[in-house]
Amino acid sequence: MHIPRINFLTLIMLFEGALLPLSLLLSWLLDIPLTLSPGGLSILMGVLGTLPIWGLLVWARSLRLSPVEEFFSWVDRNIVSLFRGATGWQIAVIALLAGLGEEMLFRGIIQQGLQGWLGPWPGLLLASFVFGAAHWVSRTYMVFACLMGLYLGLLYWRTDNLLVPIIVHALYDFIALRLLLRQAPVASQDSA
Repeated sequence: MHIPRINFLTLIMLFEGALLPLSLLLSWLLDIPLTLSPGGLSILMGVLGTLPIWGLLVWARSLRLSPVEEFFSWVDRNIVSLFRGATGWQIAVIALLAGLGEEMLFRGIIQQGLQGWLGPWPGLLLASFVFGAAHWVSRTYMVFACLMGLYLGLLYWRTDNLLVPIIVHALYDFIALRLLLRQAPVASQDSA
């Protein structure tokens, strides 16, 4: 069954948005504080923290290695095609909701809880794996998501401020989707 694009985008917004109240409820039920410290330094760290992974995406997209090309071909067919035609504001809202909801849940609740239970490194690694598994759409994508979860988890662990990985996650999602939509081959544009 083909889901019309606007309904798909609305569904993504609702799902990502629902993670925020879920995280707040779990924070209250499990007595896990969610540390969000707004400030200029946190915002700057979030923006600067986006640069390495954005650069990695641009670099990886230019590689002419078979596994990398296969991965981006898969992304073009299965991810980019879903967002083809989305407006900039729709992508921005989805990216913001994903940054807020996913970071509050995966770093604020899951990572913090696991680190308290298992210790810093095992908790970080297991939370990163859980983040990757939650993004399982292909094995390669899951590995990429695990590495992204590890990076975001390290940022949270070292800053003790959810605002930093929230900004990195939201900015990365926005920039990555815009870049991938712009660079996607013409053939994948018609396969939606």
